[in-house]
Amino acid sequence: MKRRAKRIVIIIMALIAVVAATVLIYVWPMFSMDPSPTGIVPGTDVISLQNNKNSLYFLPADDGSYIVVDAGSDMTKIAETMTEQGIDPLSVAYVLLTHSDSDHVAALSLFSNAEIIINEDEEQMIDGTTKRNIIQKNNLPDDVRSRLKYVGEGEILTISQYAVTCCKVPGHTLGSMAYLVNDEYLFSGDALGISNGKTVIHPYTMDKQTANKSIAKLLEINDDVLIFTAHYGVCPVSDMSK
Repeated sequence: MKRRAKRIVIIIMALIAVVAATVLIYVWPMFSMDPSPTGIVPGTDVISLQNNKNSLYFLPADDGSYIVVDAGSDMTKIAETMTEQGIDPLSVAYVLLTHSDSDHVAALSLFSNAEIIINEDEEQMIDGTTKRNIIQKNNLPDDVRSRLKYVGEGEILTISQYAVTCCKVPGHTLGSMAYLVNDEYLFSGDALGISNGKTVIHPYTMDKQTANKSIAKLLEINDDVLIFTAHYGVCPVSDMSK
């Protein structure tokens, strides 16, 4: 009986250790995230929509449509916030995906008129060739696959009044992409984080060594550029420690 009780105690302690480790590794980093709040980003014409622990960004085009960077983690909340902001999902003409993690793609089906731009190197994450981690695969809703457009390094997209330069920034995922808009705004997704004015590696990064190289690449951009991160708000390059 004592041996059985001892085994039960050991099992319970092991389970507690597993839960504690999970919280430490996967949950605790979220408390350091400070996404851009909903509303117009000061000094810009970009509209931020906060969605749980990240933000997606809307760029208004001259023809009344929108370009959206990423698609958040909760489609219902995004739809509600868009209604509050007076934005029609059908007016979204383009979605620029920085990568295919689940917290960046949830509302893609909401933007049913949009062409979806994504790095060609991220296809391996979407089709299951490369797993996100030991147990997890990335995926996209079936109804958006026909609207994907794969782009490469240095490719420039002309969308209304915007010139969008595609910048490969692998590390967080193998096909992470940043988008430089009109040489003013840089949408970095999860290519980097910000902590006390310093650039840091996003905690859920697949290849940290490669991510460091991508961060260095982004920080070589003109100091006047404003970086829009997914989880850590908006900050000019000049304010970041290099």
